[in-house]
Amino acid sequence: MNHEIIIRTYYKDSEWLEFCLRSLEKYCCKYCLVTVACPSDSAESIKPIAKKYKADFFECEKINEDDYIGQMATKMFYDEISGADVIHHVDSDMVFSRHWNPQLMVNMDGNVIIGKQEYDQLQSPWRPIVEKLVGFEVKWEYNRIFPSAYPRWLYVETRNHLEKVAGKTMKQILKEVTNREFSECNVLGAVGEKLFADKLDFRDITRDEIPERVCACYWSWGGITPEVRIRIERALA
Repeated sequence: MNHEIIIRTYYKDSEWLEFCLRSLEKYCCKYCLVTVACPSDSAESIKPIAKKYKADFFECEKINEDDYIGQMATKMFYDEISGADVIHHVDSDMVFSRHWNPQLMVNMDGNVIIGKQEYDQLQSPWRPIVEKLVGFEVKWEYNRIFPSAYPRWLYVETRNHLEKVAGKTMKQILKEVTNREFSECNVLGAVGEKLFADKLDFRDITRDEIPERVCACYWSWGGITPEVRIRIERALA
């Protein structure tokens, strides 16, 4: 079973991407391929950084003018970027601080581990949004393990399901999203558990054993403050 890390980014996150790739080079790259994806209007800034850290580079289609949705749109088609069996979602503002083998996201039976937590335990806006997209009741929030991982086949199955519910193509759905009402991790998780629970390993993070967290998830919009920079440099020393 082979693995690939994909980072969907854009020009405003170029400094974050440098830190992310430095951390992957130090702690993870010997285990799998790393690919950096960005829209064409960011390629001039991003491609040299990918090349510097020997990551593959992919120029992706711009599906939604709001790149918050745009990055989710790219992620919904990661299977068309990667031929790996398991695809790991890493964002530019994730910085690894210890060695990590992506095989840890797969159980002994070869099923990918996906974390979840009951919505009743959380303050989260996603439940009604995801339920509308998938067309059934959803009990769980699925964006609970970082970085998240999905088997390659789940992307096309999730797209097919959402298209049946909406009566539109996946690109049409994503192009028409307003008010940022989409969550790729949650639709992948919800469809995965509803239709393919026997092929995936869903774990409640409040009671089940989950893979150790090995990266810090920062907030790129908050900028790289002096305190954040010091923390990151310590992790990469």
